[in-house]
Amino acid sequence: MYLRGSGVPRDYAQALHWYTKAEQDGSAVAASNIGYPYYTSKGVSRSYTLAFQWFSKAAASGVAAAQYAIGYMLRIGQGVRRDPVQAARLQHAAAEKGLLDSQLELATMYYRGEGVARDFTEALHWFLAAARQGNALAQTNAGYLYATGIGGTRDYAEALRWFTAAAEQGDPEAQANLGDMYQKGRGVPLDYVEAYKWFSLAIAQGHSLAASARRSISTIMTKRQLEAAEIRVSEWQRQHPRTATQSGVAREQTDP
Repeated sequence: MYLRGSGVPRDYAQALHWYTKAEQDGSAVAASNIGYPYYTSKGVSRSYTLAFQWFSKAAASGVAAAQYAIGYMLRIGQGVRRDPVQAARLQHAAAEKGLLDSQLELATMYYRGEGVARDFTEALHWFLAAARQGNALAQTNAGYLYATGIGGTRDYAEALRWFTAAAEQGDPEAQANLGDMYQKGRGVPLDYVEAYKWFSLAIAQGHSLAASARRSISTIMTKRQLEAAEIRVSEWQRQHPRTATQSGVAREQTDP
């Protein structure tokens, strides 16, 4: 409550006090929450070393968020010696518990071959796990793997499914890829109007490759098609007001 300011004035010192008391009473989640202020410098001086210590204590008791946090810190060497192999083990443990951030992190590690042997099949498995929880980045990456067939069978229908899901959330990379599928008729009937729409939405967020793709199809579209495409762009933007989301390494957790 004190950390969030829910029903009381936000007070990081009080939050840390009560988390410490809860941890002394045996709460592993509280240990993870003690690490949070040290990681983010909320109410205390930032100390990655202390954050890692508290996260590690919680992770040893199976707290998924803490496993993710120290896995992330170990992968990039933040406040601790870099150890991508141990990072992958921790992310796998948390990913198996259903933690979205760990599923995305683990998928990326498999894709890059960081801390684990490079394995596109495993990468797709974990991108899909995160995608099914609604993560737009994971949806885009799953779409990309299906569209290119990297590490498996190319499947334009699945690529279309996941690019569409991410594009509807406003992901510019997914929007550009979706425009490309409509432009080339991959997994869908060729549709320059729809392609123009998705390229335009990606361009609005600074996607440079979408800009060149839109210029290309604009030269072969009729005036009526261009007008129809602009209407679709306006309608989509009206129906999808922009929202900002953030994800962090360390988060306050609640007891189950």
